[in-house]
Amino acid sequence: MSEQRQVGPESVNVPEQPQPCPSDLHAVLRDMSAALAEHRVRIQQLQDVNQGA
Repeated sequence: MSEQRQVGPESVNVPEQPQPCPSDLHAVLRDMSAALAEHRVRIQQLQDVNQGA
């Protein structure tokens, strides 16, 4: 009969992930904010069209 052992999180080796540069994060957030603003405008336009239909 084989023995089963649970592995706790303290025994798992996780490779160190490089942290993204803060300026890159800010650029991504700016792009996402701009895209979100465009989507909000488009949603409002579509809602206005649907209200008139």
